[in-house]
Amino acid sequence: MQAVILAAGKGTRMRELTQTTPKPLLEIQGKSLIEHKIDQLPEDIEEVVIVVGYLENTIRDALGDNYTDKKITYVTQTELNGTAGALWAAQDVLHNRFLVMMGDDLYRKDDIQNLLVHDWSLGVHILRTRDGKQLCGSHVEQDEKGHFTGISGDTRCGDTRALCAGIYVLGHEIFSYTPVTRDGKEGELSLPHTLIQAAPDYDMYITELTNWLQVTSPEDLPKAKEWLGSN
Repeated sequence: MQAVILAAGKGTRMRELTQTTPKPLLEIQGKSLIEHKIDQLPEDIEEVVIVVGYLENTIRDALGDNYTDKKITYVTQTELNGTAGALWAAQDVLHNRFLVMMGDDLYRKDDIQNLLVHDWSLGVHILRTRDGKQLCGSHVEQDEKGHFTGISGDTRCGDTRALCAGIYVLGHEIFSYTPVTRDGKEGELSLPHTLIQAAPDYDMYITELTNWLQVTSPEDLPKAKEWLGSN
């Protein structure tokens, strides 16, 4: 089975840390973020397809063609046009079912294995809003059988929602659909919003993650160190 890691972005929220180093190569506890991600992949994953763009040769040189006995394949996203744009750039090297992961999020192996149980699946993290703050990101809606049905907007204080964690198990059939833009984000093709088109045709199970961490800013790096130390 293949895993796709979307790692083409510039990581601008990391400020000066990513001026000469792509975010996937930022080091925590002696390893890069992307190495930590690959370490968590189950044995079922034999090939890792990395979608690169910003400072792509740095990533290619760092990982080479093989890491911990997993084949590494690279695909260049020539236009940084969102998560669906990144995945569609890799469609020619993908086959059958595959796992999709964001390049700057950390996941646990057990959670990944739980997603792989299903033919199609979407990982979510359950959050409850606090102090009147809204949750940022895509909030996943599901039917009574636990199947993905759509995306809603930000939530209000007291709401409990399933926040899309940017990890999916998909079939190659996804490429028969046309990528769509995220609301109000012209030119940004959104993978979760594109999946809404496929939802009526496939039973895409919602899989709750027990542990998930986004690494988007310098302030998240100490959190990542603590997260890795507890996993």
